[in-house]
Amino acid sequence: MDFAPTEEQLLVQRTARDFADRVLAPRAAARDLSSEFPTAELKELAGLGLLGIAVPEALPKALAKPAPPEVATSPALSLTALPGDGGIRTRKVAILAADGVHGASIGVVVSALVAAGAVPCVIAPRLGLVKTADGWLVEETATLENSPPVLFDALVLPDGAAGVLVLARLGQTMEFIVNQYRHGKTILALGASKRLLDRNGITAVLPSGEADPGLVLAGVDDLAHAAAAFIAATGKHRHPAREPDHEHFDSQTTDVV
Repeated sequence: MDFAPTEEQLLVQRTARDFADRVLAPRAAARDLSSEFPTAELKELAGLGLLGIAVPEALPKALAKPAPPEVATSPALSLTALPGDGGIRTRKVAILAADGVHGASIGVVVSALVAAGAVPCVIAPRLGLVKTADGWLVEETATLENSPPVLFDALVLPDGAAGVLVLARLGQTMEFIVNQYRHGKTILALGASKRLLDRNGITAVLPSGEADPGLVLAGVDDLAHAAAAFIAATGKHRHPAREPDHEHFDSQTTDVV
């Protein structure tokens, strides 16, 4: 058997290597520092046909007439059918923060989450203390680099126009928010942080026209009520009514301030 690459495979190899040397490598250091999502590079890769894979023909069925499933639905496996007691004990809640966010809003929400038994985690772009607009020094738990959104059960976006602008410039922020939304998790957006939702096309209205019960919008003048509503929504685990909305939004590139 000959395992030598074909001429076509060698051409793909040369194309990929040339693109990496010419485009990716020169920009790599700057991209690591800025944490910007490589939108332009991905578009170029797509244009070269390097983001797709060849899909082989489907294999024949093992059974011409497979047996029908014994169980069509299973309430025992449904979070909707068995939502639990509505508490949020041990739930991990991500709080995205950057220099310039509103510190008092983080403090109130963290206190409410801890009292309910949850585990709040402040996620920042970099290691070190977050300097808030109102003079707080908030210690981050982890960074956007080492904390994938799938690890968290809910998301808090604090107020503070300057901090929101910092977060909006990071592709990781947008990915974090979209991932939480698509997985039906509860999101609390305070004040100016609603712009982060707007940038991703996320609205408080479901495809059915009803209000999204897992999306809590509030100002910093009503933090206690907002925290209580957020905790109640998080206790429902997930919000599957969003599922038909997955194709509704995509990341935008417009400014948010």
